[in-house]
Amino acid sequence: MTVDKMRGYEELEAELRDARARLDEAEETLRAIRNNEVDALVVEGDRGVQVFTLQGAEQPYRTLMETMAEVALTMATDGTILYCNRQLATMLGAPLNRIIGRSLREIVTSKDWQALQGVLDACGASGCRGEYRLITSGGREITTSVSACPIQLQGVECLCLVISDLTEQRSFEQQLRRAQKLEALGTLAGGIAHDFNNVLAGIIGFAEMVLEDTSPDRPEHRRLTMVLKAAHRGRDLVKQILLFSRRGEQDRKPLALVEVVEDTH
Repeated sequence: MTVDKMRGYEELEAELRDARARLDEAEETLRAIRNNEVDALVVEGDRGVQVFTLQGAEQPYRTLMETMAEVALTMATDGTILYCNRQLATMLGAPLNRIIGRSLREIVTSKDWQALQGVLDACGASGCRGEYRLITSGGREITTSVSACPIQLQGVECLCLVISDLTEQRSFEQQLRRAQKLEALGTLAGGIAHDFNNVLAGIIGFAEMVLEDTSPDRPEHRRLTMVLKAAHRGRDLVKQILLFSRRGEQDRKPLALVEVVEDTH
């Protein structure tokens, strides 16, 4: 046997050993995937069928995602969710195995998907951000803040998304707006109450002066007494308005309903 043939056989045997080693590695990877020992996803794209796993260099990335308080997910450029943490499962009310492998489009409202897709397609190295609504497994819409940036996963361009639930923030904002409206209303009511109080002070003062000069037997005496009662009720109402405008604690005391009803006649 010539030297060239010997070298040829040796090269073939080396290639065969290398091929067997790659085959063993692939079988081991498939075995691990079947036994749920490693997270993996088969994605068919422009580069053919690819198996994405979170092993080796990607493991610290996965650990980071799992320890985050916010929702985090990795998606392919076609929108396929390659991996997500449990926070997304909690937010959507669905198990992880029903989320991973789905398209992001399925969990974003149809009105917001087109806008989100355009933002993600144009997302550069500096990242992008916007507010979009997600759909839970029960059909409820959640307003969220979505931040995205491109990353490399096993040599393939992907996107990493961090999603924050804005439901609580929106509730706080609504409460703040309501409080601001009440404060503005209180300020307005306080100003009106002060002006009205000045008017009532004049009415009460002059009515008391005339009442002192009027004989109790005359009809005018009874009429002036009714005027004073009405003015005093108005003054008490002004006190309540001022109390509301200052947001002070109310002085609670028993109320005689009979007297209130009689005063209305």
